[in-house]
Amino acid sequence: MANTLTPQNGQLEHLFQVSPGVFYELSGPSGEAMHPRFISSSVHDLFGVSPEEAVEPGFLIKRAMVDLPAMREAALEKAGERGVTSITYPARLGGRTMWLRDTMRCEPQPDGGRVVVGFITDVTHEHLVEAEMRRLNWALAAQARSLAVLLRAGPVSELMRRVCESIVEEPVYILACFGMPEDGPGKPVNFVASAGRGTEYLHGVKISWGADEALGQGPTGIAMRTGTPHIVQDCATDPTYTAWRELGEAYGIRSSVTVPCSHDGRIIGALLVYASEPHAFGLSEMALFQRLSDEIGFAITLDAERRRMEEIEAARRQAEENLTAAVQLGPGLLYRARLHPTHAEILDVFGDTARVTHDITDDDDGRAALAAIFNAQDRLAAMWRLDDQQAHTSDYAVVTPQGDTRWLRNTVRRTAIHGGALDLVGYIAEVTQEKEQALHRQQVTTLLTLGEMAAGMAHELTQPLSSIVLAAENASFKLQRNPPALGEANGKLERIIGEAHRASRLIEHMRVFARNEPESRQPIAWSDALASALEILEGKIRGTRVISDIPADLPPVMGWSIPLEQVLINLISNSVDAYQSCAEEVERVVRLEARVIGSQVVMLVADQAGGIPAHMLPRVFEPFLTTKPVGKGTGLGLAIVADAVQAMEGSITATNQDGGAVFEIRLPMA
Repeated sequence: MANTLTPQNGQLEHLFQVSPGVFYELSGPSGEAMHPRFISSSVHDLFGVSPEEAVEPGFLIKRAMVDLPAMREAALEKAGERGVTSITYPARLGGRTMWLRDTMRCEPQPDGGRVVVGFITDVTHEHLVEAEMRRLNWALAAQARSLAVLLRAGPVSELMRRVCESIVEEPVYILACFGMPEDGPGKPVNFVASAGRGTEYLHGVKISWGADEALGQGPTGIAMRTGTPHIVQDCATDPTYTAWRELGEAYGIRSSVTVPCSHDGRIIGALLVYASEPHAFGLSEMALFQRLSDEIGFAITLDAERRRMEEIEAARRQAEENLTAAVQLGPGLLYRARLHPTHAEILDVFGDTARVTHDITDDDDGRAALAAIFNAQDRLAAMWRLDDQQAHTSDYAVVTPQGDTRWLRNTVRRTAIHGGALDLVGYIAEVTQEKEQALHRQQVTTLLTLGEMAAGMAHELTQPLSSIVLAAENASFKLQRNPPALGEANGKLERIIGEAHRASRLIEHMRVFARNEPESRQPIAWSDALASALEILEGKIRGTRVISDIPADLPPVMGWSIPLEQVLINLISNSVDAYQSCAEEVERVVRLEARVIGSQVVMLVADQAGGIPAHMLPRVFEPFLTTKPVGKGTGLGLAIVADAVQAMEGSITATNQDGGAVFEIRLPMA
């Protein structure tokens, strides 16, 4: 059919050519198919064909993706015979789909027919924008409701279910669910929450996240493995959805989006949303659901951390209860303390404090009692010198309200420095009975030591007594002369007085050595203790060279003089005895050295008598363990030495070096 544009309408030609759309005119009997009478030349710009080709019968119908005549007829009836109406429909042109808007007006004719004049424009962009806005509104609404749910408190499983319910409130979303990967055979995905009218779809579906599994090649598996969202725009054509297509069609699923859920770089699940329309998800919607999935991941992680902390707290409470019960049954108590420069603050106490501290204060939980014990200045200073991770043991004497003296042993360790204060943990127990037994052992050992030295001491006393007798006889002889030799007699009398004083000093020192020490520690000079020990051992050490290297300015230590002398007597005596089993050509030397290390004075007692057998070295301070022949030793000497050093808040170790035994004693400076 030829173009029916007449010359008298030529003034419209320019308008038709520059118009973004196509003008047309149709005619035909009412209620029947319309025939084109005119199409403007701008049809070439829109459809790529000439007006002559465009007026061929059925041109638009062939390209329309809908029943165009029926749609147009319905639109005309709805608008009225003389009304203006519009319809929008998709058309396939050049392998692509475009959306057209057809605006038309109907003119009745005298012969009962009608003429329809219309204008067709390309509204593809407008349609896509509207579709995108519609999808975005769906996703925004679903996200807003879901985020509101996540702000509420509650179990995470309940929160995920309610999030899914919030998503499917949008009619286009027929199913929302959350899946979590499992490490079992086939690496299945377990759905822990779901909602929507397509929920039963999950009952028949099987999904995997394994790369080597056939069911792991779908949208969910891909999203979980790669950590990136996956969109299925059309379930009818997308190859990644092939395995589930038939089941999805049965439940009206046309498109889907799967967004992974991760925390700290680890995939912990995925959010899946299914829609009843194709192309229901774009990049904007995907980003919104990804954010929602991230919030779910945060909620899951937060819930897991909360449950972990609850388990830790429950375990801590249980451990505290068990510890308290165990300590209540034990002889001592545990405590936490904070040590300030001027005082000790007790933070926690576990155990029967009244039994251990003997109620030396009136407080209910024993904290004040411990603080009173620790806040003695010498004890506070000793604990303040603690090194990190160094255990410190001290014995304290306390006086009960009844006037009894009881002994407590405190073992403490520094755990942290807290704002200029030291955090400590410790264990304190009563050791009164142990102290009494140690004192008894010390007294027994003292007597045994005196017994072992009796022969030497008899010799030491015999010499001055013999000198006294001889001097007295000489003095008598001088006085019998005529005239008497008074000057010579006076010299003999002075010698008698000197020897008597010497014998008196020996006897007095032995008496002091045998008696108990006062309870409080005193500053003691190493040199004084050593001089007294060597005086007592004078007879025993003959034939042994004692080399003493003690600085004149060596500071004193805190302790008791007699136990310190006994420590030196035992160690030096043991070295002398050890040489009895050595060959005669071995030089008998006992070396004594002292020096300051940190806040302690360290003394070494060393010999070259062969050392301590290796199998006995770790147990050398145990009671009744001896290297001497049967009948030559009790095995209590070194045990008493260790007790005495520990009572003075010091330490002692034994090693073998340079062919002999070396004992190292460490005591705190005064």
